Amino acid sequence: MNRVCYLLAVTVTLVSSRAQATLVAADSFLTGTDRTMGQYATGSITISNVALLGYPPNSPSVAGTSSYTGSTSNFQIEAGASQNSPLVTYDTAVTTGGAQGQISWNAASNDTSRNVSRSLSTIPDSSEWWISLMVNRTSTGWSSTVPAGTNTANRFVVGGFANSLDSNNGIAIGYADVAADGIPDLVLRSNYQTLSTLATNPNANALQFVIVKLNLVLDAVTPTAANDTVSVWVNPGDITTETALGTPVLTVTQNVANSLKPFNSSRLISLGVTGVAKFDELRLATTLSGLTGLAAIPEANSFLVGATVSLVFAAGYRLRRR
Repeated sequence: MNRVCYLLAVTVTLVSSRAQATLVAADSFLTGTDRTMGQYATGSITISNVALLGYPPNSPSVAGTSSYTGSTSNFQIEAGASQNSPLVTYDTAVTTGGAQGQISWNAASNDTSRNVSRSLSTIPDSSEWWISLMVNRTSTGWSSTVPAGTNTANRFVVGGFANSLDSNNGIAIGYADVAADGIPDLVLRSNYQTLSTLATNPNANALQFVIVKLNLVLDAVTPTAANDTVSVWVNPGDITTETALGTPVLTVTQNVANSLKPFNSSRLISLGVTGVAKFDELRLATTLSGLTGLAAIPEANSFLVGATVSLVFAAGYRLRRR
């Protein structure tokens, strides 16, 4: 009987680990006083605390290794508000003593250039990556500087993940006044150099739930070859499977990364724009189910655990009868 119990414990542990292993980093930007549980102090994100990048802190590789660094007060931790989608329940994971929160970016001078980042813990190797972010904006006060000879699309405010060791590396989501008409467009900034419009003049004060899939294809002969595929969905109606997401609003092939570990930090950056934007629920995973937290994989594993439990106890029963 002891052998049966031991086998059961090992099986459950292994399966449970597989269910958690796809979530790499996540942050709901909760507010509160418990830094060890991912709660931030309100105010400038660069001086708030060394809260974990991610909840729950016990998941593999979720914790950040440092606080956000930078020299800006434009990115603020804001309490009492958050961006929420009915498709997910991230904010229901508020830790004891914490409350919902978000990042509020407020720039009154379109000459400002701001960049804040924080390091991630070591991430796994994977050729497939998923990123999601919830963003929003106000309706007024948007403008951008466009110096002579400068592309309008080089003015933006975005948030996402990057690699400080590779200047071409990164995936970020946010806003850019591409047409210089005072109305920002929803954009993807991939390889941290290329801006792609996801939605032209999206409604103000309306949640944009953006999901990005990155497929990496490394080329040992030509490392800078444009072999990586970036697919983007905006406000999908169903996020249970990739098929349910529907047709991406954008698919591009670029050189996004030259490693199966494409990111080592989260980053928020703005350049030459005035306005107010909100960022919330920044997440990074190696599968869609790991990204969304939906139970497609855990449910299958739970079934496996149940079946294993039944088989093990059945085996134990047969052993006793003998």
